[in-house]
Amino acid sequence: MEIPLTIDNRQPEMICHSCGQVHSGILDMVQDAPFQFRAADEHERKHFQINSDLCRNNQSGDCFIRAVLPIPVHETQSVFCYGIWTTLSEDNFQTYVNTCNEGQGQLGPWFGWFASDLNGYPETLNLKSRVYPQPNGKRPYVELEPTDHPLALEQRNGISTSRIFELFKANGHDLTLPSG
Repeated sequence: MEIPLTIDNRQPEMICHSCGQVHSGILDMVQDAPFQFRAADEHERKHFQINSDLCRNNQSGDCFIRAVLPIPVHETQSVFCYGIWTTLSEDNFQTYVNTCNEGQGQLGPWFGWFASDLNGYPETLNLKSRVYPQPNGKRPYVELEPTDHPLALEQRNGISTSRIFELFKANGHDLTLPSG
C-alpha cells in the first residue's frame, strides 16, 4: 500500500518516478488510519468511528489516536517523521478527547501499542511505545520502547538521507534529486 507524503518546505525539490510528481522539502510519510481499520472488511468497518485524528472500534472497544514518530536525520538538524497510529487505553483516550483544546501538554506519557504496519521494516504492529500528548493542538509524538527492532534503533540513533530514500521507495515513492 502506498503511503502518502506530506511536505516540509526546507529542502530542494525531488522527483517521484513512481507518481511523476515533484515534491519540495523534507517529506514525511503518513498513514490515514490504523492498521486494524485498514485490514477490516466492509462489514467490520461499520463498527469503527474514525476521523483524521481519532479512531474507535465500538465492537472491541479498541481506541486509537494519530501521532507522530520522529526520527533524527544524520548530519542535519532535520527530523523525518511518520504519521502513525497508536492505541490508548479507554481512560486515556477519553482524557485525550476531553482535553482536545486545552492542557494536553501536561498529560502523559501514556502506554500505547503501535498500530501502524510500516513498509521497509520487519513487523511493526504492537511495538510497545510511550505516547506524549503535546500542547496547542499538535499531534502527540511516540517514543518506541528501546529494543533491537530496526525502527526503534533508527528512532534512537537516527537515519541517513539514503535510508530515507529507501523508505520512500519501499512505500511506493521512487524519489531522486533533479539533475543539474
